[in-house]
Amino acid sequence: MKKKTAGIIMSGILCSAIALICSLGNISCYKGKEGYIADSIMYTPRLITIIPGKTQILSPSLNGNGSSKPLTISIHKIHGVSDGQDYTQQFLQEVPVTEWIAEYTRKEKTIEEVLKKRKDVMRPLLEMNPVSGRITVNEIRENGILPVGDFWLDIKIKNISGELISKKAIKLTTRAYNTHMVSIPRVGGEIKSADVKVVRKGDGTALNVKVIESDGTVIPLDSLTYMLDKSMTFDAFKNFGKSVKDGVSTYQVLFPWPEFGNQRIFMQREQIIKDPVTGESKKETKYYFDFTFNIIPSGNWDMTIELKK
Repeated sequence: MKKKTAGIIMSGILCSAIALICSLGNISCYKGKEGYIADSIMYTPRLITIIPGKTQILSPSLNGNGSSKPLTISIHKIHGVSDGQDYTQQFLQEVPVTEWIAEYTRKEKTIEEVLKKRKDVMRPLLEMNPVSGRITVNEIRENGILPVGDFWLDIKIKNISGELISKKAIKLTTRAYNTHMVSIPRVGGEIKSADVKVVRKGDGTALNVKVIESDGTVIPLDSLTYMLDKSMTFDAFKNFGKSVKDGVSTYQVLFPWPEFGNQRIFMQREQIIKDPVTGESKKETKYYFDFTFNIIPSGNWDMTIELKK
């Protein structure tokens, strides 16, 4: 009888201890037929910034707080931090995404050859891997598609024990989408500033580059030389042909570039001068300009570089 009483007392103490542990922190002991599921399942880190224009694969760690595995994870709701408005449909809308169906080797010689290796498919703007919880933000090619601001992402988690909604599991921060980027140019020599303008001119595959000196003269790119190395010239980045007409260089290109990144341009114009002492001719830098740019959407693009004294 004493042993039975002692067993009952110990069982009571053990249950009380478990109840106390479960009441602390974010641990929950919801019991189903088998296993359990914690009432607080969060991402680490909880803050993610979305960069529009390219596909991002974000792999924050999902802390299941000891929940029975496997877990099935899905997007439940996306709502604004400041206004509480539901933005789920905007984030889950389908957008065209470039999908490679063959290896891109960077040895392709024509645009047609590249296009045969990729195709457009429609995919949700925001996707979640149901097993790992990994988040994929697919590329955005147009302005106004991606909501801008701070948003809470609520997720639904299921396992053998049941399911729950983890609210504010992660915070998404998005920013305005720019179809192209140009840094403020650095200049030297005779010119004091430069203005680089980039404008989309409809569908196509042309990048038209024009350099205009302060007197309005169009300077062919071929009359300029590289400053540091050849990789910082227009001829260095991936293109599928070049032509020149009236001083304007036209490159056949495909945007967005598969390698996606900024292209740095660091070029100079040289002039021949005579040494006043020896009378020998030598080259001297007349001016130089240095900037980076990136163009995301496909199309015909005009780039005008205006040099100012």
